[in-house]
Amino acid sequence: MQTGPLAGYVPDFSEYVLGPVPLPRPVPPGISVQGLGTFGFQLTNLELAPLETHDAVVIELGIPRSALLYQGTLIEPLGWHGYTFEVVGTCIEPTDPPEAPRFTDGLSEAHSFTIIAWRRRVYHEESAFSLEIRWHPKTREISKTEHPRTLPRKTADKHRATALKLLQKVEGRGRRKGPAGFGGDQDFEDTLLFLIQEAHAKSMDPTEDRIATLLQPVLARRRRDTGSPASVDISIESTKRLMRKHIRCPWRDLVKKALQST
Repeated sequence: MQTGPLAGYVPDFSEYVLGPVPLPRPVPPGISVQGLGTFGFQLTNLELAPLETHDAVVIELGIPRSALLYQGTLIEPLGWHGYTFEVVGTCIEPTDPPEAPRFTDGLSEAHSFTIIAWRRRVYHEESAFSLEIRWHPKTREISKTEHPRTLPRKTADKHRATALKLLQKVEGRGRRKGPAGFGGDQDFEDTLLFLIQEAHAKSMDPTEDRIATLLQPVLARRRRDTGSPASVDISIESTKRLMRKHIRCPWRDLVKKALQST
C-alpha cells in the first residue's frame, strides 16, 4: 500500500478546440490543474534509446538502463507564478518501496500514468534559483539548492522557503487533518482500504455498516495510543458519518479501489 507522497497533474481541456473535456470532480488533493501549453512530458524506453541520449541523467540519478524513463514539466503549477516544477522518474514496479515518492501524469483520465520520482525540481526563472530533491533506493531522499553567487542570501532563503511550500502543496502534504489518532485523511483512507480488503478476504461483504463496525476498535486504539481525549464513536451511524467526512469518493468507488489493489 502506498505511503509515499502523491503528486501529479491533470490537463484542463475546457477550451480544447475539438470540444471541452470536463475535469474530474473533485480534483484530488496535490493534483495540479494545468492549462494547455503549461505542461509537457516525454517517455523513453532506455533499452531502445542510444546510450548517449540520456547518459547524463541516467548516470547522475542511478536509474537502471532497463527502465522506462519519464521526464515532465509543469509551468506555474497550482498558479505559483514564476515557478516551474520538473520531475524525472521511472514506471512503477511491484518491488518499489511504498515510501518512494510517486507522481501521476493525468493526461488521460482513463489511463493515468504513475511513476517513481527520482528527481523533483522547483525552478524560479527570474533568479535562476532551484531546489532539487533526489530519491534513490539506497540513499532515499537528498535535497540541494543551486543559484548564482550574485543572488543575495536573503533572496535565496526566501526562494527556498517558497519552493518548499510549493513542493508540499504539489505533493498533497497540505491535506485536511484526519480523525484523531490518524496522520491525515490519506492515513485514514488507507486504514479503510485495509479493512475492506480484510473483510473481502474473509468472504464478508464490505458494506459501510460492516467496515464501520471493524473500524471502531481501530479508532479506540489509535486515540488511546496518541492520548487523544476525543471519545470513540459509539454508534454505527456516527462512525459512518466520520467515514463519509474524511473520504473523498463514494463508498462503492472506495471498495472498488481497495479490491483492485489486492
